[in-house]
Amino acid sequence: MRLGVIIGPVLTVLSSGGGPGAVLADEVSERAWSTEKPSLLRCAEESRSAVRLRTARIDWVRELVSGPAKGVRFYTTLIGGNRVARINHGDEHGRDVAVSDTALAGPLGYLVEPDGVWRYEQRNPLAQLLPRSEAAALAIYDLRLLGLCPIRLDVPFEEEVRAAGHPTVEYRVFPDDGLECVAARSGDVEVRWWIDTAKDCSPVRTAVYRRGEPVGERRIDLRHVDGVWFPSRVRSYQGGSDGPLLDVLDLYAVQINRPGHPMPLRPSDIGLEPGVCVVVTNREPGEARWWNGDELVSHEQWAADVRAGKRVPGPGLLRYRRQAEVRLNDADPLTASRSATANVVQLLNGGARLLSDWERYARDFIERHGLDRDQTQRALIILGDCQEEASAYITRRRGDFDVLDARLLAMTNHSDPARGDWTRLQSERDRLTAPLDEIFVSRLQPRLEALLTSEQRRRVTGPTTQPAKGD
Repeated sequence: MRLGVIIGPVLTVLSSGGGPGAVLADEVSERAWSTEKPSLLRCAEESRSAVRLRTARIDWVRELVSGPAKGVRFYTTLIGGNRVARINHGDEHGRDVAVSDTALAGPLGYLVEPDGVWRYEQRNPLAQLLPRSEAAALAIYDLRLLGLCPIRLDVPFEEEVRAAGHPTVEYRVFPDDGLECVAARSGDVEVRWWIDTAKDCSPVRTAVYRRGEPVGERRIDLRHVDGVWFPSRVRSYQGGSDGPLLDVLDLYAVQINRPGHPMPLRPSDIGLEPGVCVVVTNREPGEARWWNGDELVSHEQWAADVRAGKRVPGPGLLRYRRQAEVRLNDADPLTASRSATANVVQLLNGGARLLSDWERYARDFIERHGLDRDQTQRALIILGDCQEEASAYITRRRGDFDVLDARLLAMTNHSDPARGDWTRLQSERDRLTAPLDEIFVSRLQPRLEALLTSEQRRRVTGPTTQPAKGD
């Protein structure tokens, strides 16, 4: 939220250890502060806890009122226990600048699990499993906490204080404008919740103060849905409610604890289909795995299951590739595979030359054997599969490639390179590229050969050779 621009100084004050005294001189100054959390605030937290709100589906729109990102964005949030998913639907035209290919990719989905964050553009051949720490930067909020967190939308004030190194938070409660107001302070920062006790102790207003001056405020409208009082609209202001309106969250469709809700959430709930290659970076070492609809498996296991008829690629994934072929040049269908894996190839730099060699090999194969249109389309799918597998491997080992290339280049420029060192480095690089050779020899070549009819095989003589090895 853009309120983060306003609360930055608040977090700075917390982390720098501002003064411990009361920061507001107002009508409640005579009341004593206490380190015990008030029962009203505990009631508010319990009413939105994962125990009470086990599952949810929330369709919402966020309107940024000003600034370069001014406009609306549509989202769906799914909640299942301790897992939260957000699906970005883009603006009113369905556009989302975060996706790699707006003409082909579907909605962009994130799923936050205890040990990682899944990121997937629907119908894309590649997904990512990121470290759990990425969730905060991606602003994937648990909307059950709306109204409970005055600074960041889903980070309780106590957690903000602990992260800043402050030992305690002090509280007090007082009536204000027909509501119960809970104040909490730490250092030079004070936050307040105005609580409606008739609506599950839900906050209807929050405010943040720094050294007695208003920094930001939120106003929360509530709706009774599925037996729960839940926010329907949240407006964020700079300073107080008489300051500039920053943005508005409109939660226009809310479902709570419905029988059909998934529990727990799984990657398939953000659209992940069987056959998608997942680059796993939430643990070391990173690796490329394939989603089979139930779990991540090796490419060998995925390919064996497909050959045995136990698994089939998802329809959206196949449609993505076919759309890529149609959108590009029908007269030069080989270029379609370049688009279908463009988001992967752009990660490669040096490795892109190898995949380009594979495309040239496939072009020669198609032309030499006179493949018809159906065979050509299947050849492109095979090429795309092999490129994706190779791309994931090169991306995962990119650092190793770069180090060896730099050492080889330095040795090449040396006036008298030591032959033993040269041979050793070249052997290291051969070992590093061996999995790529294996993909070409054991998967790309035989799968293309399997497309040929007996007549096509008879028309062409001579062995098919592997292209020169690239990066």
